[in-house]
Amino acid sequence: MKKYKLDKKDTIKHGHQTLYRVVALRDFGDVKQGDRGGYIFSEDNLSQWGTCWVYDKAIITDMASFRDDALITESAKIRENARISCEARIRDRAVISGKAKVQDNAMIYGKAQVSGNVLVRDRVRICGNALLNGNTMLSGLTFLNAGVWEKSPIQIQGPRDWIHQISPTHVAIGDMAMHVDDWLEEYKAIGAKRKYSPEEVEELGIYLNVCKPLVQKGE
Repeated sequence: MKKYKLDKKDTIKHGHQTLYRVVALRDFGDVKQGDRGGYIFSEDNLSQWGTCWVYDKAIITDMASFRDDALITESAKIRENARISCEARIRDRAVISGKAKVQDNAMIYGKAQVSGNVLVRDRVRICGNALLNGNTMLSGLTFLNAGVWEKSPIQIQGPRDWIHQISPTHVAIGDMAMHVDDWLEEYKAIGAKRKYSPEEVEELGIYLNVCKPLVQKGE
């Protein structure tokens, strides 16, 4: 039995698309029969299986898909070809687009934007005004809170040490601090001295490349 239907009489416009309110047909998760959720473009956006649900004024458009036990709430948006699965949580005014994938127990919130071919998984938390795109992958226990330096500096749990933004242009990893460009030139040698494994060095490089455009916003 389907878990929801589209209310063809309760619609909103989003660009050139007409979005329809979802209405629960049975109880599942914390959703009760008759509950009215957010808006989607078609049933291809929201799986009829699992406990995934669109709450509040959240929307899913285009060819984006939402499945398993994932939840989207408040005014968050999923669009284009984004894929949200497992127990991921998208809330506040976060926007997931492009071919981005968010899965496992990852959480995107605040005004964060994730796009391109970004893969966010495990217990990653992305919030504030963070902006991620390209081919980045974030995993493990990463916490990325980025935007205007004075309000939300970057903090990432690296492979061994925390990565902290300590000024608009400088980053500290463990007990060592320097300009993000210098880190990008030296991290392999420093990782070798600290006896990082090749996988840990590669992970550190990924995080520093995430930091670079966000840190240098403050120059």
